[in-house]
Amino acid sequence: MAVAFDEALDSPRFHFGFDGHTAVRKGYIAWGDLEAFVAEHFPVSYKADVSQFGGLGTPFPSPWDQALRIDSMDVEPFSDENLAGPTDGNGNIDTTQDFSTVITHDKALVTIKYTPAKWTEDDPVEQLVHRWSAGAEFLTLPNTDLQWVDPAGPVSSDLSPGRLIPTINHTISWPRIESPPFANIRALVGRVNNAAFTLATGTAPYETMLFVGADLERTVMSDGTRGWNVTYHFSEKSVDTESADINEGVAGGWNHFWRNESGASYGPGFYALARDANRTPIYPRGDFNLLFQSG
Repeated sequence: MAVAFDEALDSPRFHFGFDGHTAVRKGYIAWGDLEAFVAEHFPVSYKADVSQFGGLGTPFPSPWDQALRIDSMDVEPFSDENLAGPTDGNGNIDTTQDFSTVITHDKALVTIKYTPAKWTEDDPVEQLVHRWSAGAEFLTLPNTDLQWVDPAGPVSSDLSPGRLIPTINHTISWPRIESPPFANIRALVGRVNNAAFTLATGTAPYETMLFVGADLERTVMSDGTRGWNVTYHFSEKSVDTESADINEGVAGGWNHFWRNESGASYGPGFYALARDANRTPIYPRGDFNLLFQSG
């Protein structure tokens, strides 16, 4: 049964902005219902299972088409005596302090802040926080077959031209996870995606996303259990290829390298490179969806 919540006269309040809308509600509950009220409006520990992410706090009936969920809650004691202070038996303000008496309260004043949900349906699981940053790697080009365009002519041996290859550094934070996939994290470090990897920001083609590693921090969750805040680091690189990929695809990624040889059917450009005659890729492949499953 839901805890009774008496809305305050100055509640609710709304804030509208280009960065997102928010709402604040204030109201009163019985002090003895405080524990049940918090448990009702905040989720228990997050599990690495999509079905567990539905209870992110009671939705607020907002006057705009934007889903809001509880972000935080402030609680303070409330009673009629709080307005002026405790009184003695004659109705006068009692200025003495009795440290032998445990203070009890009848009601609690609760202030609830609602903010937009922090995920989209395109992410592997809910509650992800995704940040991009720019990066690049510098490639020194062999000058054997390079030619000046105008006026035409070969490149001298003392010239060391290069090419800057842009990369996208992805930082994906996954908060409050009870059981991160530790074994999968270890197994996938240094691998590239074995299939198109889709996030809310778009889709990274085959072999263009490299899993660099993870940061993990132990935390205490809302129900008192211990969990983890997990942060994944990826680096995305895409190059124009001059040949088909080892197995499939057109876009080149981390397993494509600059080839400067001249041949009858090919010229300088990015080509897939293997470790051996069995076409074993330089960067092994892996399923990144395993990073978002229970350990």
